[in-house]
Amino acid sequence: MQNLNSEIFQAFQNKLKTGNGRGVHLNAIPGNSRYKFDLGRLSEIHKSLPEHFIIELLTQKTLNFKFSIHDKSGEPSENNPEIIQEEFINEEEAITDRKLSPEQLRELALEKLSLSFENLIFQNEVIQSEKGINSLGFGFPLLIRKDMDGQITAAPILIWSVTVKALNQLNTWEISRTEDDPIYVNQVLSNHLQSDSGISLQQISEEMLADGKIDKPELQAICQNLLDQLKITQNLDFILNNYEAIPLIKNKAFYDNQLIKRGDAIIIKSGVFSLFEVQKQNIINDYELLKTSFKALEREQKSDFQSITSVETDPSQQAILESLKSQSKILIQGPPGTGKSQTLTAVLLNALENRQKTIVVCEKQTALEVLYNALQKLGLEKYCMMIKDSATDRKLVVNSVRNTIDATDFKKVLQPYSMQSLQSQLGEIIQHKENINGIHNLLNRDLLPNKNRTEIVGNLLSYADSEEVIDLKDQHFSFSAEEFKAIEMVLENGSTLYEKFRPFEEASFLNPEKLTQENYHSSLQNLDSAFLNYENQWSEIQRLVAEFKPTYEQKRKDDFGFNYNKLTTLINETEVLTSTLNANSEEFHPEITNGFFYKLTALFSSSKKKKIATQKKLAEISSMVKEISLNQFFPELNLSDHFWNNKNEIIGYRQKIQETQSDFYPILEESFDHLDFLNLYDPVVSGKETELISQRIQDLKKSILREQWLKNLDFGNTFLSFKKTLNPILNQFSKYRNHPENPLFTEYSWFSFYKTLSPFQKNILAKLYPVQNWEAAFYKAYFPLLLHHYSEEQLNFNESNYTEIRKKIKLYGNLQKSFVHYFWDTAQQNAVKQFEHLNRDITVANLYNKRSSTNHKRLTLRQIVQKDIDLFTNFFPIILTTPDTCSNLFSGKNFYFDNVVFDEASQLKLEDNFPAILKGKNVIIAGDEHQMPPSNYFSKVFEGTIEDEDDIEIETEIITYKNSLLNIESLLDFAMENQFEKNHLDFHYRSKHPYLIDFSNHAFYNSRLKPLPSKSEQKPIEFFQVNGIFDEHINNEEAEKVLEILNQIEPLPNGNYPSVGIATFNITQRNYIKRKIAHEAGLEGNETFREKIQGLEAAGLFIKNLENIQGDERDIIIVSTTYGRKSSGKFIQSFGPVNHTKGYKLLNVIITRAKEKIYICNSVPEDFFLQYKEALEQEGSNNRKAVFYAYLAYCKAVSDQNETQRMEILKVLNQFSHTSTNQSELNSTVFVDEIYDRLKTRLSEFNVLKNHQFGGYDFDILIEKSGVKPIVVECMSKEKYAEDLGYLEDVHKENILQNSGFEYVRIWSQNSAQNLEAELKKIIKRTA
Repeated sequence: MQNLNSEIFQAFQNKLKTGNGRGVHLNAIPGNSRYKFDLGRLSEIHKSLPEHFIIELLTQKTLNFKFSIHDKSGEPSENNPEIIQEEFINEEEAITDRKLSPEQLRELALEKLSLSFENLIFQNEVIQSEKGINSLGFGFPLLIRKDMDGQITAAPILIWSVTVKALNQLNTWEISRTEDDPIYVNQVLSNHLQSDSGISLQQISEEMLADGKIDKPELQAICQNLLDQLKITQNLDFILNNYEAIPLIKNKAFYDNQLIKRGDAIIIKSGVFSLFEVQKQNIINDYELLKTSFKALEREQKSDFQSITSVETDPSQQAILESLKSQSKILIQGPPGTGKSQTLTAVLLNALENRQKTIVVCEKQTALEVLYNALQKLGLEKYCMMIKDSATDRKLVVNSVRNTIDATDFKKVLQPYSMQSLQSQLGEIIQHKENINGIHNLLNRDLLPNKNRTEIVGNLLSYADSEEVIDLKDQHFSFSAEEFKAIEMVLENGSTLYEKFRPFEEASFLNPEKLTQENYHSSLQNLDSAFLNYENQWSEIQRLVAEFKPTYEQKRKDDFGFNYNKLTTLINETEVLTSTLNANSEEFHPEITNGFFYKLTALFSSSKKKKIATQKKLAEISSMVKEISLNQFFPELNLSDHFWNNKNEIIGYRQKIQETQSDFYPILEESFDHLDFLNLYDPVVSGKETELISQRIQDLKKSILREQWLKNLDFGNTFLSFKKTLNPILNQFSKYRNHPENPLFTEYSWFSFYKTLSPFQKNILAKLYPVQNWEAAFYKAYFPLLLHHYSEEQLNFNESNYTEIRKKIKLYGNLQKSFVHYFWDTAQQNAVKQFEHLNRDITVANLYNKRSSTNHKRLTLRQIVQKDIDLFTNFFPIILTTPDTCSNLFSGKNFYFDNVVFDEASQLKLEDNFPAILKGKNVIIAGDEHQMPPSNYFSKVFEGTIEDEDDIEIETEIITYKNSLLNIESLLDFAMENQFEKNHLDFHYRSKHPYLIDFSNHAFYNSRLKPLPSKSEQKPIEFFQVNGIFDEHINNEEAEKVLEILNQIEPLPNGNYPSVGIATFNITQRNYIKRKIAHEAGLEGNETFREKIQGLEAAGLFIKNLENIQGDERDIIIVSTTYGRKSSGKFIQSFGPVNHTKGYKLLNVIITRAKEKIYICNSVPEDFFLQYKEALEQEGSNNRKAVFYAYLAYCKAVSDQNETQRMEILKVLNQFSHTSTNQSELNSTVFVDEIYDRLKTRLSEFNVLKNHQFGGYDFDILIEKSGVKPIVVECMSKEKYAEDLGYLEDVHKENILQNSGFEYVRIWSQNSAQNLEAELKKIIKRTA
């Protein structure tokens, strides 16, 4: 608001001055308007009745003018033909009625006169009940002028506030007023003349108006002064002439012909009864001051605002109090029934506690009364004043002040108030609040990335049945986020990879480092190339070996033959040498022949020499035979030092070698297979061939060693070991390459993963290899260590905090109110002392006098406030008022109040309220963007342009973007477009059954409202397809149905009736039902119905159309949708303002008034409204007739108990909702799942539901059983409890559910981790 300037204020002022040219202030010509009643029409009753009224009006301070259409006074007046002509012009009935006699025509005229007067009374009653101001007035005399643009203005010069009421006698009324009822100058006319011709009219002195009446000379003087200023000459003696006839007001064409030139004017002695809106001159005057003296508020540091309140608030309401600590512009979006008034009550109470002064501005009396009554209930009405009209409410203000200052104890010194007690109590509440918030914050705080304590406990419970165990006690953990990410990576990625790799692990032969040096495709290409080379080399080696085999065999055959022959010779020689010897022969005993003496004697004995030579020869033969027997192709020969035995062995060896000949070839084959080409030193077979084979084997080994593809490079030192190692590898590789599970890629993936791991991760892996379910086994061991690491004393939470905080807030209520009384009583005393110190000539009692005295005249309320606003606002630190009165009393007092609060802001025009906005340092604007705007839908009806609002045509204009202050329609729009902090009230309390609000919730509120859960089996909506005829803007059959429903309503057990409201879709139907009820109640012998109506009226019965119903609520709402087929059977889809751009807002208002039940009396044909889906698709949004049809279909579905159809309609509405669909809170957690599973098992005889939605509330677990109180289990904690107002979310949910008949049990995750059984028993005990 730093950019405000006089240009903007001027523009707003002009907008107000221009006003509505069709309004009665500038257009008093009745025409077809049902809300302008020409005084001249009373002459139809008898000729001089209008004159008698004017005489009494101008001579009596107190007026009580009675008349009846049954009055007979002389002959019919001369005006009769003219009146009758006016009554029936442009009507079909006029054709037939001309055939009636004059008397019959007169009777018809009187009947229409009666109807017109009743219409006026009915509408005034509605407006008065809504705004608390009597709008009914009498305008007289009339200035008829041709403006400079050539248009005719017919404007009352003065307006008398009057009251009209019907008397007991049928068609009899009394027009009355007292001296306190104001007489107004038509300021709209004054502004119009200024705008049209630059003429500034002189104001009438307050002294002239102060005596409560205007007499004939004064009226003549006022009129003459006006004509002088207009420079018009006219004889005004007719004003003084009591017998001058009161003429009927003519039509504009008549006056257009009479007034020739532009600027011509006459005053006529005619008058009009009508509904005169507030003229807004006070607001216009306030703008005048703003233009010259406005200074923007310098930025101030926000003072501390104590936000804890004794008024029960839900989290969305409390958030508004919290925002007052930091914000100065606050918007409250309060859908129907969300406790907007409760919120504002809390704001007002805490403003008083914070020593702040607040003004509440609203045009609706009901809204102001709700706040006043709430403060009265708190015992604080003394500090609050409701001022709807500064003139009529002066008495209330004065009486209140006098009651205060005239009290005997007013000047007594008040007992000092103990602030310590207040602060101590606040401290305890804050401590409990912090305790509850603390536990929720701990449980919601992430101990690991995206895992809070509750989630971790849930996971831990889910692993309870896992039998695989690993020991992590020897592992050091830091429990950091980085560490957990490392663990998660191993568990999430490693587990899957290893599961795939495990079947191939034992057969794995490749070197992981080499395999994963490059990307998989490159590695595979290189691997294929390497193994192809290995296979080629190995094939060549095998070829060379195969080629060498024949050579080898031949050589072996040759060698075998040679040795065989040699052995045969040696055996033969042995036989020859030993043929004559026996076992005792000295040749077989070396121990004898080796003796010294034997050798000595042998020198001399030839026989001995021979024996020694034979022995030597046998030894040589044995050695040669032994050497040959060592050949692999010959059998083993066991020789020793025993020569005799050796001889026998050698001779017996012949048989063996003969047998060997037959076994040669198998042995030869085997020997070749075991040939070690790497270590072949056998001269028999060695040669160039074996050297080449050995070289090729060495080359292959070098290739394998160089390229490092194989994990195991130990091939041994022999050809056989090399072959044994290499063949399986080559075979395995070939198998892998053609395996359907692609093990090479599996190995590559696993080893690629493994090589990235840190030593810490590899240690973790080592623990996991033996188990199947890595996650369960690891976390089952890890989470207890984690929870222990983060254990805190605050986790030992005591649920008594809930009981205590409720108890302390209740106690705080008394202390809070005591402080408010002490502070403001003291402030009043000091203000009185200060005033009387500064004003020696006047006391506060003189200032607030009830009547004028010799020394002190009776000041207006405005003058009283202007004299000392501080004194006034210390008496009334809370003021509830209207925009006009605000500007009247506090003109120029910009930023005086600490807070200015606007209620029902969607219906407040910005230009009417902008001066009021500037009265406060903090601005709080409360309303609902989906309820009625400040509309002019009905102005055409009031002015008579059309007969009823259902005749309004569908708009064709395009709504443009509101890009300037002047284009902003309502105060609510202003707040939405000007950076006000937005606060939404989310909890719906009005509807006792969620079905009553579900339609609006889905269609207009993004499903964000949380209605109360209900176990009521009563049908919340009853739908009646009446199929009445819609004729002359009424539906008689629906009216009959409304009366039938009224007849069926029974008193409550306490003898009182429920509150009932009747809502119609147009004004004519409203008036028709009102008359019908009055007629029915007035019938002789119908006392029962009459008493019922009296009882219902005592309970608050109203009959309103959709324009006037916003802000009301009743137990039962009866809706007459009014529209239906014509008598011809034709159905016209014209639904008045409901079919307009913002028509859905009117529908939203009318369908959200009921607390307990709605009755729908409908005549819209089913074959139309059941096509709601097509209508919505065509409309493209939940608006106009499409959403109206959808509502009728919804009501029918609820009434028919067709849940499938009801849900289908809501689903369709979601598609066309005004904003994107809101996500449900129904997100299950592991902790909830685990508790649910255990309860489901333990409580098998109960119906246990998980994530159950009931009304607007989500239940983690609901336990039901017939005859047992249902139990709601809340598994703590959740994200929504982790905010600053988490404690209130928690406490509020418990309160709501307990008040709705549920048991409420909290299950704590931290306790479940320690002792799950104890937590479960808390629930199971409640089921007993």
